[in-house]
Amino acid sequence: MYKSIFIFIISLLFISCNDETTQEDNEKIIAKNKQTFNLLSSIWDLKVPTLSPTAENEVSNWNEWQQFVIEINQKPKSNLTAFQLKTKNISSKIDSLQLNIPSQFNIPQVKSRIAALDTKIKMLDSFIHLTDVPQNKIKELIPEINEEMKSLVGQWEEIIIKKRIPKEVGEEYMIQALDTTRNASPELMMEKIRKQDSIDNQQFKDENKSPQRKKLLKTE
Repeated sequence: MYKSIFIFIISLLFISCNDETTQEDNEKIIAKNKQTFNLLSSIWDLKVPTLSPTAENEVSNWNEWQQFVIEINQKPKSNLTAFQLKTKNISSKIDSLQLNIPSQFNIPQVKSRIAALDTKIKMLDSFIHLTDVPQNKIKELIPEINEEMKSLVGQWEEIIIKKRIPKEVGEEYMIQALDTTRNASPELMMEKIRKQDSIDNQQFKDENKSPQRKKLLKTE
C-alpha cells in the first residue's frame, strides 16, 4: 500500500515537472516569435520599383504580374503567422508569374531574373516558417529581393526601349555581333585572335612564295 502511494506521488511530481518544462518552452517560443514579428515589422519594406508609363502600359494586362504586385504591396500587421501567410502567398504568385510570361518578355534574360527572384522569395518563405527563425538571414534577404525586382523591371525597360528605337539597315546584325562579343569569355576571344593572326601570317608567307610575288620583288 505504501509502495503504491509512493509511486503515485512520484508520478504526480514527474507530471508537474513536465508541465512546468512545457510551459517554460512555450513561453520561450512565444517570446521568440514576438521578437521575430517586431523585427519583421521594422525591416519589411518589399516594394516593386516604379515602372515608366510605357512599361506600365505593357504589363497592364499581365494579370499574374498585377496580382504579384498587389501581394507585395500589402504588408502584414497582426502577428508572425500573418508574415508566414504573406510569404507563402508571394511564393505562390511568382510561381504563376513564371508560367505565363508575355511574348515580348519571354526571353532567357527575363526568365533568369524571374528565377533568381523566385529563389530569394522561396528562401524567405522557408526561413520564416522555421521554429527558430534565423533573423539575420531575413535581414539580408529583404534588400536582396528588392534588388532582384529592380533588376527584373530594368530588363523590361531595356526591352521596351530597344523595341521603340527604329533600326537602320544592318543595325540588327551589328547588335547581334555586339551581344556575341559581350557574352564571349576573354579566353575564347584571345584564342580567336591568335588563330586569326596565325591565318594572316600564313597567308602572307604563301603570297611571298608565289612566282608572281617573286617576279615582282626582282623587278623592284
